[in-house]
Amino acid sequence: MVTIGAGRFGLEMSRVATLHPVLDGTAVLPSFEGLVGVAVSDASPRRCLVLKAGGERLAIGVDGEVSIARLPTRSIHPVPPLLAARTALRGLKALAVDPQGVIAIIDPMADPQPSDSVIPAGQ
Repeated sequence: MVTIGAGRFGLEMSRVATLHPVLDGTAVLPSFEGLVGVAVSDASPRRCLVLKAGGERLAIGVDGEVSIARLPTRSIHPVPPLLAARTALRGLKALAVDPQGVIAIIDPMADPQPSDSVIPAGQ
C-alpha cells in the first residue's frame, strides 16, 4: 500500500518487483503520483518502486509511505465500468475498505500514457 497525503493506494503484490531507497545520482524517475493522476508533490522521491507486467518493468519514485497489507477478498469491490471510465485515477480497478478507510486499488501499468487529468491533493 502507498500512502500519499490522505490518499491510500493499493497494488497487487504480483505487480511489485522490488522496493529500494533512491540513491544519489539516480536518474529522474517518474513519480507514483503522476503515474496514477494525482497532484505531484515537489518532494524528491525517497524510494524506488519497480513494477512488473509481463516482461516489462517500470521504476517509479515514491515519496509517501509504503507498506504491505493483506486485504480480505470480501473487502475489495470492483469499480463499475462507468466510474472507471470517468475517474482521473489512472488504472483504478477496485476500492477496498479497511478500518482506516478506503483504499484505491490500482494497476498503474494498465494505462501507461499519462494524461493531463490530476486530482488536487487533499480532495
